[in-house]
Parts: sequence; C-alpha cells; structure tokens
Amino acid sequence: MTKVDSAIASIRVMVINKEYSEDGYLPSEGELSERLGVSKATIREAVRALEVRGMVTRVHGRGIMVEDKGIKNLVQSMSDMLDMQDIGIEQVLEARWIIETQAGELAVRRITEEQLAKMETLVLEMEKRDSMDAEYMDFDLRFHQILVAACGNEILKAVSLGYSTLLFRVIAKSNATDGDLECVYHFHRNIYEALRDRDRVKAKRAIREQLSRTAINLGVDMAFFE
Repeated sequence: MTKVDSAIASIRVMVINKEYSEDGYLPSEGELSERLGVSKATIREAVRALEVRGMVTRVHGRGIMVEDKGIKNLVQSMSDMLDMQDIGIEQVLEARWIIETQAGELAVRRITEEQLAKMETLVLEMEKRDSMDAEYMDFDLRFHQILVAACGNEILKAVSLGYSTLLFRVIAKSNATDGDLECVYHFHRNIYEALRDRDRVKAKRAIREQLSRTAINLGVDMAFFE
C-alpha cells in the first residue's frame, strides 16, 4: 500500500467515525499531514481521490468538507470495486467514451448558465498553466464532471465519478508531456464553446476529439474506438 492509499484509508475512517467538526469540516491539510505522518502533497492527492469518490469537497477559504450522503455512497462503492479489479485503461477509456460522448448530446439541451460559467472559468484556469501538474489535473477533472453533471442524470454522474479515480491516476503516471498542453487547451475550449452555442453535432465531435487525444497520449490503440 502506498502512502497515498494509506492516507485515503485513514481519512475514510475519520469520515466514517465522524471525526470532523460540527459544520462538517475535516482538519486542515497541515493537521492531517502531521496526524498521519505524511507530506502535505500526499494529503492533497488523497483528498483529490476522495473528492472524486464523492466523500469530500474542497471549499475555498474553508477547507475539506465531508460529503457522505445519497448518491455519493454509490460513487464510493463503485470506486472501491474498480480499485479491486484488474481493469485495464482500455476499459476505463471505453466507458468514458460511451458516457461522455452521449452526455454531450444531453448537456447541449440541459446545461445551465451557471454550469457554463464554471466551465469557462476552468478553461481559463487551464490555459494559464504551463505544465500538467496536480492543479491542472484538478481543473481538467472538474471540467469533465460538469460535462456529465449537466446531463441531469445522477446515475451517469455517479458512474463517471467512479471511473475518474482510475483514469486520473493513470494519466498522472503517463508520458503525456507539457508539449500536449496547447492541444488540450484547444479541445476543452471547443467543448465549452459547443455547449455554449447549443450545437449538438459540434459538441459530440469536440468531445470525441478530446477523448481521442487522451487515448493517444496514454498509448492506447485508436482502433479500439472504431
């Protein structure tokens, strides 16, 4: 078990045992780092994984808020199941391809102005980055979470959050280089603009192009998508 996995397990226990403040916040990153005997970077990675699983949410200026209700439990269960299975990246990408290309068509009709504004902010934040660091990956993850959430289908949202843990773990360890950033910016902006313009055909094409680039960066044979 890695230090990150150990931190994830320890924070889970804290959530289950309700070892958080009355208003639902866990100790700060610094306090968790000291308590668990790991670096703040390890805590941040563990929190990102738990956020993907729907157990916690980062609240700017406040800290790490516990989210332990409703559909979030399904997300956690699915993530745990995927972690225990010998699932290749091809299967994860296939699930993502099926869900997000179809999600785009629904999102064109259902996405709200508030969700569009959040997407635009994330695109602008990604365009400021000069490397695919942890913060960039966080922006990328949140962008795709909004895309699927815009469908208004909680089951699709839960499935998407469930496979995201594995996907972003693989991407973080991949050979995707900073030289790919310009393409990545372009693809995400195209998705945002298609949704903003309520253009179903353009949205589906933009999503397919972005997911295809991810597959190429991860060394997955594109014949798999045909």
